[in-house]
Amino acid sequence: MAKRLPQEFYRLNTLPDYVVDFLIQSSGGGDRAYLSQVEETGKLPSGEPLENLKIGGRTPTKLISRNEAIRKFLQTIPTNESSTIEQLEAKQKAYQDLGGEQVTEPGAIDRGALKQHITKFVNDSVPRLGIEGVDAGGLQNAIEFATSSLASGKPFDVPMFAEILRSSTPGGERRGDYGALGQDILNTYMPIISDPKGGFRTKVTRDIAPEVEADISAIQSILQPKLGKRAGEQKIQDYLATLPGESERDIQKFERALGESRGEFFEQELTPRIIRSLSARGALHSGDLESSLAQEGGRLQREVRDIGSGLRMQSQQDVSGKRYENLLRQSLEATGDVQSAIEFARRMSQQDKAMQFQSSESLADRLSKEGISRQEMSIALALGKQPQKEKPSGWDYFLNYGLPALTTIGVAGYGGYQQGKQNKIFTNYLSNKNKYRDEDY
Repeated sequence: MAKRLPQEFYRLNTLPDYVVDFLIQSSGGGDRAYLSQVEETGKLPSGEPLENLKIGGRTPTKLISRNEAIRKFLQTIPTNESSTIEQLEAKQKAYQDLGGEQVTEPGAIDRGALKQHITKFVNDSVPRLGIEGVDAGGLQNAIEFATSSLASGKPFDVPMFAEILRSSTPGGERRGDYGALGQDILNTYMPIISDPKGGFRTKVTRDIAPEVEADISAIQSILQPKLGKRAGEQKIQDYLATLPGESERDIQKFERALGESRGEFFEQELTPRIIRSLSARGALHSGDLESSLAQEGGRLQREVRDIGSGLRMQSQQDVSGKRYENLLRQSLEATGDVQSAIEFARRMSQQDKAMQFQSSESLADRLSKEGISRQEMSIALALGKQPQKEKPSGWDYFLNYGLPALTTIGVAGYGGYQQGKQNKIFTNYLSNKNKYRDEDY
């Protein structure tokens, strides 16, 4: 099948496929200037008419007029809901490209030509009717009277015609039947004058614009809703495409904040307790401080990573499960407004993240308390104090069983622990370890 040319080449697109293939090849692959010349003139740049071409021994092809080609194109596309946006837009443009045409119509009666013809008719009829001695001036007056009446498209008054001749001719009452002459003129010319396309009428050529307003309006009534729907769907897809990136940015921001808080907790809470515990056991200068700090720092980093992983998992589930897309489309169905539906979905996304962040912060607080409890217990044991045994509480059960599972699964929250921050903290304590003395604790 031949490659179709752009829509603007209405005439060329009516040609057989083998001719279109030839034109594309001869134009160097579809040069627009080349094709436009053929479209407009029906001739190749060499001047050879297209209709003279014999391609592969096939008969020549003659281009139809541009308007005819456009009308053929218009017939290929229905104006209904089954037509695509692209088809309707192409049809609308074709109507706009449809040019006006000239029409030649009968105009007003050519009075001069009519008078000339009636004069000859009268001159030929006077001898035939046996009318004698007619005054030339009176005859011209009668002819003028008949011409003026007929040129207006109305029958003339035959008795008045006869009276003009009699009154202007000496002894006119005895010179013949002037009424018969007038009646012959009326009978001969009135049918011709009464015919809108008859003789003695001038020819008027005028331009007529194509009547396309109704067709374009029908296309618009179908096209506009389709365009609106497509634009709305594009807005929806654009919004949904931003969700993963937006979620990741928020997660990273939360991770950085959580990492900062973990760093402060490590510096202000855990480190002093680790030093007290080692000091109570007399192991502060044994090298255990470095390993203990590294162990606790690593644990805090894992906590932040686990929380971040949980948040990312929840975010992926929301996207893959089309949670926000479903909320958006439900809102759109209810309101009919795309922007309102997107705003609703955005608010729900923000609310979900706020709850997830809050839950993650609560988890981080619980883990902090757990870490402090472990260090306090270690200090108490080192000082020879036995912790009071109590019946395990619900909180204890949560710490022992629920918390590890929750951490493994991941909680919807954001996090990001800064490794550089922790390394700096570790380095500070390692370089200043000689400042700490057993007697200080």
